[in-house]
Amino acid sequence: MIQTADLFYSDIAAGGTSDKEYHLQLVPAATDGLVLVNFQYGRRGGPLTSGTKTPNPVPLAEGEKVFQRLLKEKTGKGYKPSTNGSSPAPTTPVGAGESAGETPCELLEEVTEEEARHLIRDDVYSLQTKKDGVRRQVRKDATGEIVGINRRGLVVPVEAKLLAELKLIPLKTFLIDGELVGDKLWAFDLLDANGDRRSVSYVSRFDALARVLGDTERQFISGGALQHIRIVPNWFGTTEKQKAYEELKADRAEGVVFKLLGAPYRVGKNGQHKKFKFVKTLTAKVLAVRENGKDSVTLGLAENGGWLTIGRTTAIGQGPYQVGDLVEVRYLYATEGRQLFQSVLLGRRDDITEAECTVSQLVFKQGVNGNGD
Repeated sequence: MIQTADLFYSDIAAGGTSDKEYHLQLVPAATDGLVLVNFQYGRRGGPLTSGTKTPNPVPLAEGEKVFQRLLKEKTGKGYKPSTNGSSPAPTTPVGAGESAGETPCELLEEVTEEEARHLIRDDVYSLQTKKDGVRRQVRKDATGEIVGINRRGLVVPVEAKLLAELKLIPLKTFLIDGELVGDKLWAFDLLDANGDRRSVSYVSRFDALARVLGDTERQFISGGALQHIRIVPNWFGTTEKQKAYEELKADRAEGVVFKLLGAPYRVGKNGQHKKFKFVKTLTAKVLAVRENGKDSVTLGLAENGGWLTIGRTTAIGQGPYQVGDLVEVRYLYATEGRQLFQSVLLGRRDDITEAECTVSQLVFKQGVNGNGD
């Protein structure tokens, strides 16, 4: 850790409702001589949203400029340094933003609805609910330290309530893979349980995960269940999968995931596991903002070294957003002019790079190819 700043803002004494904290760190990157500027913010004592102002590592001098600019912006808005316990310490472990030493996540291959219906009939695959959150792994090492790891392999904050439940898991070491939705971790894989398990089959890893979480509830949760760690529902066999698929679709879930039961863990997109989305989503870059990012934002996708504007969407009730933020967007379809139709902001993404925000994500209305034909 090179520099840190812990700030808070409260107008409750003056009759207001704001009571917020903001944490800023300038930390070394995995590449020698480069740094990252990371942040966490939220209501004091509640879950913290995390992010980075440097999606790619930058030289120290540039990182210091970014750090000082952000510090000046926050203090200019009335934030004050935390002193004498005025603001709770962030739940991020020391070294947040640094490489966790882990390989990238295993990623899903997207399929068509026709392919999804074929996978429903194939008994070598199970079916799971696709959760609408951000990818998160949580790791406990031999020292007992528990950290969160995002899709890019960087250490990120673990919310206090989730951390408290993770500490109950009766394993000396673990690495759980899942999707973070709000303050709940929806777990779907166990990559380490007192030893590495990546080489064993997926169904064995999932069964072990269910046993571990079940044992945790029986030993430590008197008459109840874990509230912030949940296991993703998993269905097997054509009949079960077909019923679950139709119910999830009717309930307007985000989609479904098909897991190859005999597969070992392999990083990246390797074709083992599949996904089919009932709704369309993409990650875009904020190109412009209105009313300080609280009214609406203009979105763009990378194309041929530049940025294609794909429309404007409201940010009311969510902002403020800033130019350069990466955001998740849900939409009905893309028009012939490559504009999003009925787009809705879902929130920031701190685990995606600009290089991934490409026009290839667009899904067009049936009969439209997006080339103006």
